[in-house]
Amino acid sequence: MDPAVKAQRQLESIEKQIADLETKAAADKDAQLQLKHLHHQIGFLRQQIRDRVNAWHKTELARNAQRRWNGVVNRVIGVGFREAGSFVQSRITGAFDGIRALLPDLSDSQFKHVEGRGMRDASYKATLDELRNHRSGEHVLVAAATDSSALGVLDAARELGCEADLAIAGQDCIPEALEEIRTGKSALVGSVSHEVETYGPRLIQLGIALLRGNIIPPYNYVPHRGVTPESLAAEASIAANRQPALREHEIETESV
Repeated sequence: MDPAVKAQRQLESIEKQIADLETKAAADKDAQLQLKHLHHQIGFLRQQIRDRVNAWHKTELARNAQRRWNGVVNRVIGVGFREAGSFVQSRITGAFDGIRALLPDLSDSQFKHVEGRGMRDASYKATLDELRNHRSGEHVLVAAATDSSALGVLDAARELGCEADLAIAGQDCIPEALEEIRTGKSALVGSVSHEVETYGPRLIQLGIALLRGNIIPPYNYVPHRGVTPESLAAEASIAANRQPALREHEIETESV
């Protein structure tokens, strides 16, 4: 299951539980107010998840085109996932908005939606049809709702021999996508890590703080990361530099 869809369903499940608690806490006004406030916070967290993910997705593709092609783009394709609902579909509309903002000369006719269903094979087939008449030298930006879709687009581009003319961005940071990005030579130029494992702990922290009577700030951000070849190379360099220190510490421990 797509991580963002999974996270959304988890949030919805928590909201339902809170709604049930609100009903049971009808006689306790303070508890009811606290639960309502937590419910509001979860709704706000959902919006922040959406906005912060889109923020990177909105700009990276356009900036990639500016760096590689001096901002000259012939087409923009969004590979969507309608079955996942508006939460995931907003990734594509957000990316389109960001591309329009940074590349204002693009016309509406240069933007195209195709349905990838969040899957590699479906995205491959949809994009293969869309790129079949591609002319060499045309620059194409592709915003994919998931990394699986992004990999399907990459498969189609390689089959048609036009990978060099594409820049693709996905979301989820699945291992195979990260391997492609890490090379620095792939048309898959970036992805978004949703850091899904942080959602639950953060909501628990908010709940505990509320029940203790603490004041909760109106903005509670969920961290997300935009991942590019440069960021992966930087992480690898940091990890490599840590290894000698770790080995030295192990030797000292063994000596003791």
